[in-house]
Amino acid sequence: MLVYNFITPEGAKFQISIELLNTPFTNRWINYLEKISGRCPNIQWYVGGLNEATFRREAHNNVSDLLKIRDCFNFINRNGLENFAEDITIIEKLMAFPEQVQQHHLNKWHRMFTSCEMKYLKEGRKLPDNIDRQELWQIIQDINTYVHHIELWTYYEMQRRKPFYNQRQFSIQFTNANNLNYLNKENQVFSQKNIEFIEPGGFDFFKEEYHHTVWLHEDITGKDQMKAWLDEDDLTEFDITGNLLMTPSITLDPFMIYPRILDNPKFREESKASGKTLDRYPLGNIILKDEIDWSGVLRDYSVESVMLYGKKLWPKDIL
Repeated sequence: MLVYNFITPEGAKFQISIELLNTPFTNRWINYLEKISGRCPNIQWYVGGLNEATFRREAHNNVSDLLKIRDCFNFINRNGLENFAEDITIIEKLMAFPEQVQQHHLNKWHRMFTSCEMKYLKEGRKLPDNIDRQELWQIIQDINTYVHHIELWTYYEMQRRKPFYNQRQFSIQFTNANNLNYLNKENQVFSQKNIEFIEPGGFDFFKEEYHHTVWLHEDITGKDQMKAWLDEDDLTEFDITGNLLMTPSITLDPFMIYPRILDNPKFREESKASGKTLDRYPLGNIILKDEIDWSGVLRDYSVESVMLYGKKLWPKDIL
């Protein structure tokens, strides 16, 4: 059993307990979790909300995010790394009418982010002498960050998301697009010595059981098939993938949003046509999930400790 103990600033406590599956992948993940807790004992965990389809921001709030995306594209464009001139023009027009931003714009800009990250950060392509790689790294990450900001507005209109209104998923994680700690630093989770890759083709929901409420979190450069489908994106695109690397982060899915997507005949049709396996992995089930106040899980709760079969993984006790 995997147990997360939580505490509020007022000292109130509660826990979420998870019954882990007895599958080859989950057993591999358990071994990974024990190993990474020893190598990375200082991880600061936090809870995040996923599939935020219920809260719509005012359209004018998109302008600042559009401006920041445009500035990022301008930097990449004027330094000759990519030709983003067409999208820069589109963004400048949208800044005058921000209510016209649609998800298809964000799908494309997110793919541009993914392409840049792969080429210039992961593959390490040679840069012009005047470009600092760390500066470029931040600019590329900013594209991702501000695209996700605008999604808080576009998601409200997405037809495929409407069945899931008022039904959140939750992550227990250590990093995301807005919190880039613990990524490439020496002796951290995704440092060269600790990173562990997952071979593609490992999970096929057409053949394996998926009606579970705890999943491996989507720490991937692009999108998984389920998010892409909700975004009305093209599942055949290069950036639509599953987990390619191990992560200690998990997704809690108490309303079974993932299984309901996988049950959908239209999703199944598009997934099969993509020729790709899902490669998002169920890990287990939340114990007594109907007794948890999911509306309050995000309210100032912090992770006090993580226990695996009675052994404390985080924080490590100091002897």
